[in-house]
Amino acid sequence: DMDALNPEDILAGIAPRPVAFIHCTDDNLINYSHSERNYFAAKEPKALWQASCKIHARAWQSDSVSLEKRIVDYYLRYL
Repeated sequence: DMDALNPEDILAGIAPRPVAFIHCTDDNLINYSHSERNYFAAKEPKALWQASCKIHARAWQSDSVSLEKRIVDYYLRYL
């Protein structure tokens, strides 16, 4: 039941597994504040990266070179 699923309820429990959020700041479908809430609910290690885009799930296309480096560096550090 997707209505009963709340990521904020489970994020703290997955630590110490690393979690990263990448979100369009002007997302047309899911407000950026959702990623902020999830980020604050998670425990370290965690990361939140903003992307300058408006279309949901297009953060990667907004700056793929930079995001790829950040993601690879982050997970190499914590995995």
